Amino acid sequence: MRKCLLGCFFFCFAAVAANRELVDKVAAVVNGEVIPWSAIEKRLRQEIPTPHLLDAEKYRAAQKLILSALVDEKLMDAQTKALGLETTNEELNLAVEDILRQNNVSLEQLESLLAREGLTLVAYRSQLKAQLSRMKLIRVKVQSKVNVTDEDVKTAYEKWAKAESGEVELHARHILIRLDGNADAQATQTALAKAQNIASLAKAPGANFAALAKQYGEGSSAATGGDLGYFKRGVMMPEFENAAFVLETGQVSEPVKTNLGFHIIKIEDRRALPLAALEELKESLRQKLMQEQMETYARHYSQELRAQALIEEKL
Repeated sequence: MRKCLLGCFFFCFAAVAANRELVDKVAAVVNGEVIPWSAIEKRLRQEIPTPHLLDAEKYRAAQKLILSALVDEKLMDAQTKALGLETTNEELNLAVEDILRQNNVSLEQLESLLAREGLTLVAYRSQLKAQLSRMKLIRVKVQSKVNVTDEDVKTAYEKWAKAESGEVELHARHILIRLDGNADAQATQTALAKAQNIASLAKAPGANFAALAKQYGEGSSAATGGDLGYFKRGVMMPEFENAAFVLETGQVSEPVKTNLGFHIIKIEDRRALPLAALEELKESLRQKLMQEQMETYARHYSQELRAQALIEEKL
């Protein structure tokens, strides 16, 4: 009898401990439905390749953001079921086919790509089905509120044009003295000295920069006198751009180091970037404004769902 009682005691103790462990793993309860900690950690690994490199504060902030998203998803999933807006298998199959076509991959290749992310095709289809259902819900609840007028588009264009009006593009030439990325201090100093000598020649009155580029240049553009044509910001390497865009027309730089080596840059011309006309951008601007409105109304809808729900977050 004592043996039986002891057995019951240990069984009950184990059950209580197990229940406590389960409670400890609950991140939130939404209208009686549990969001486990494992869901947060799983999503964290999917969205941040190296979460272990985050410091404690950033890791905690990331967890909170993900939990907030999971709560919103839980509320929307309940609504899609209540309103009969769940994605059908036929719609899901069409969506997968569209994804395969847009990315030019086969189903087998998609499975291989998913495996690298730690996902099975079944799990991916389940996630995609839920996302499509939520998109349906948002369209039903929000799309009718979206209204972008021609005046809205015109105002957006004027704002864009004002921001872009000061942008310029440069026509430049350069002379590259190559330097291996693993070069030691002596090799670096030798390449720099060579580049400085060439820069002095290029700055001399009457110097023919294109001829110097053909003679000394070690880059692919040397054959054309170092001609790089016209380019705007965001095209060249940052170090190169930072030096080029502060030069005046006709000015030659001191040697500029990038991961390719040392560059001597000459600005041949500087001109304002031509702005696209309103007619060219009208539709893309309209789509952008519609998307922004959709996102705003979707956030408002999520807030409405939260206000009507019973949510207990344990994070």
